[in-house]
Amino acid sequence: MDVEEKHVQILDRNKAERRFKKLFGWILAAIGVTLALFVVFPKNINESGLVMGKSFVMGQNTFVYANAKRYSNQTYRLGLYVSDNQLDPLATVRSKVRTKGHENGEILSSSLTQVSPDYYIVTVRRVPRKQALLYVVIGDKKTTGSGLEAANSQALLVQKAKDAGSYKRPTTHQLQQEYLAYMVQYYSQRIRTLEHKVTKSKANIITLEKTLAKQKQSLALQTGSQKSDTKTKIAQTKSSIKQHQTTVTKTRKAITSARQARSNYAEKLD
Repeated sequence: MDVEEKHVQILDRNKAERRFKKLFGWILAAIGVTLALFVVFPKNINESGLVMGKSFVMGQNTFVYANAKRYSNQTYRLGLYVSDNQLDPLATVRSKVRTKGHENGEILSSSLTQVSPDYYIVTVRRVPRKQALLYVVIGDKKTTGSGLEAANSQALLVQKAKDAGSYKRPTTHQLQQEYLAYMVQYYSQRIRTLEHKVTKSKANIITLEKTLAKQKQSLALQTGSQKSDTKTKIAQTKSSIKQHQTTVTKTRKAITSARQARSNYAEKLD
């Protein structure tokens, strides 16, 4: 190997080393920025919580995140509704709340109050300021004391909790009034949902009736296999119309029941 070839190899090796160092520097910078984001904005990365009005499954129950209140001493009260409570009435039901959805999350002081068979209040104390999410698990001692409790917790978004001023322990009557107010709200929303279902089914019936009329017109002009196919389609269309009519009838009955339930709860409000 002559001197010139050796010099070229040295230059190539130096260029490769510089490229590697530059690439390595970019990798370190990217890692540093990512870590900084986790430190400065820990709640804006890969975290999302359930908003009020939405439901979540925990154990054999489906809970609705009904409402949230924030008090000046950093106490939060979270309302949870469950339509068909499967928790053992003989077991001691409790809550456990963390700041994060894993074992490193700080366990916050919390208590669970059962206002009615289908409504719970979780009171969480000394919540860190600017805490966006609270990770909640509800169950018996076995459930809330297991090693899987953190992983099974539900993240609830509390950033939009209603400011409720100074905290004062509510009376039983106040909690019952909150429950009644929520049930009025719950059935109002249910009525709106059911009414939308009726409107949609009635629109489908109109569309299907127009389709049926066209199919009958075609049937008069067809022969052989075409006529047989159209007869099959007509039978299917009639069946679909009947299904939607049944849906409308049942849904209207459900609306009547929901209105009566809402009225019953509203009458008990102060």
